[in-house]
Amino acid sequence: LTERLRLFIITMDTRPDLPILKERLNNTFPEYGNGMLEISGIGEFASPWFGLKWADGERPQTFESALQLVAKTGWNFSQHTGSPAEYEFTTSTFEKVNAVTPIANLHWSLAHVGRINQDQLNRLKAIGAGVAVHPGQYLRIGTGTTKGAGPPIRMILDSGIHAGAGSDAAAFSILDPWLIIYYMVTGKNVRGDLINDGQQVTRTEALRMYTADNGWFTREEVKTGSIEPGKFGDLAVLSADYTDPTKVSDENIKHLKSVLTVVDGKIVYDEMK
Repeated sequence: LTERLRLFIITMDTRPDLPILKERLNNTFPEYGNGMLEISGIGEFASPWFGLKWADGERPQTFESALQLVAKTGWNFSQHTGSPAEYEFTTSTFEKVNAVTPIANLHWSLAHVGRINQDQLNRLKAIGAGVAVHPGQYLRIGTGTTKGAGPPIRMILDSGIHAGAGSDAAAFSILDPWLIIYYMVTGKNVRGDLINDGQQVTRTEALRMYTADNGWFTREEVKTGSIEPGKFGDLAVLSADYTDPTKVSDENIKHLKSVLTVVDGKIVYDEMK
């Protein structure tokens, strides 16, 4: 491999005795791997999720029991969330699990969080959970309904909760980090329309969310995310100085790329070759 991969195992048991999840937990363990490819936890699901009538009050029946087992066995967990009802249900379930087995050291998180509110952020922070922000709203176009498109990145950072950023899957968003970072910094979508005003973050904050802050989600913050002695020898040399707005305008953030990539101290990409 030329890049590090971290896996979260999906399970969607419908039976209350959770046979699939139990077999997963019995036959592997967190951090199984060799540094390049490792298992990090359970997620994005631990019970059936899609197709439920959330607006009508329908909820996953095995979710709490699955999460109680995940916590009891000491695994990391990340949950997909896409609507206010999902944020509330997941936050409430995390609180119920935490009352039995504290989860702060397990680094549990909600993913996507496009419309999460301040109360939910405060409650998650109180039990040591985090949020993984995936601003795919960069691809949203139109007028009116796109104002305040989310995620509420500024509010999330100001809350003090642990937060990182990423792209989500290419089926829903885009993998190029610089397009997402452009959106985080400017609040502007692919067409250049300002759709997330008031939730912009600084260039340094966006870069940290994409790098140093992300090690927490795989419980590897002492090994990855920043250039320090004792951490993985991974780095990218950029085509221009992202930190200097006089050299890279906001619009030109979208055109940044790596000209030299080093993984584990070895060159894996060199534009000059």
